Amino acid sequence: MAFALRLAGVPKAERDQRVRIAAKTLQLETLLERKPANLSGGQRQRVAIGRAIVRQPKAFLFDEPLSNLDAALRVQTRLEIAKLHRDLQATMIYVTHDQIEAMTLADRIVVFNAGRIEQVGTPLELYHNPANLFVAGFIGSPKMNLIGAVVRENTADGMVLELDGGSIVRVQPADVAPGAKLTLGLRPEHIQIDPQGTISGEVEAVERLGNESIAYIGIGTSLPLTVKLPPQSPVVLGDKLRLALHGHAASLFGEDGHALGWTLPQVGA
Repeated sequence: MAFALRLAGVPKAERDQRVRIAAKTLQLETLLERKPANLSGGQRQRVAIGRAIVRQPKAFLFDEPLSNLDAALRVQTRLEIAKLHRDLQATMIYVTHDQIEAMTLADRIVVFNAGRIEQVGTPLELYHNPANLFVAGFIGSPKMNLIGAVVRENTADGMVLELDGGSIVRVQPADVAPGAKLTLGLRPEHIQIDPQGTISGEVEAVERLGNESIAYIGIGTSLPLTVKLPPQSPVVLGDKLRLALHGHAASLFGEDGHALGWTLPQVGA
């Protein structure tokens, strides 16, 4: 951890002090005399972070630091990085392809696609108001349901859409003409089982995750709807159900893939 400091000519007393402080922050105090080969993957990642801390940088750049760790270590190290950010109050730029890491660690997220900035915002801004279909499909686990639709009626009271597969739903009004082709986006938690619902479907699969269940319900579209259910839901494979959508929570995307009414803000805003 002190190697870069030695190269920079930092006096030994100051080097030792910086290493002790970094080791305490990262809970590495009992490991300082170990050889790299005797450290676990998670410990090596913390040592790498410690090498950066001792240099007292104004900003940290993390380039997919968790990519080579197993699932348990990824969660543990993610928590340690979040705590480090709070303790040091330093700017951190964190590169990742894992949207869960981005959502849990970031104050602000910049979503790139093929070198182009698609959207900048807080995790919840991106989750609830994706700028386009790429962001809508990338942010969220399970992913947002994206369904092709045609506008059949549009008044001040609401807009009637005919979904691929023939189902009819009502959502908030938007500035589009009848006949326009849209994509309706709905998070899995914004769809519920309702005997009075306007969408009929059949359960194609159910995943029991302990704290919740995820059902995949075919409604005649190319992909089934993903629906979050309570953990003790009695729904099973083959059940025929009716569904209701929370139309007020829907995202609407035009044929160009951009959210209706959404404009790209300045990156520094």
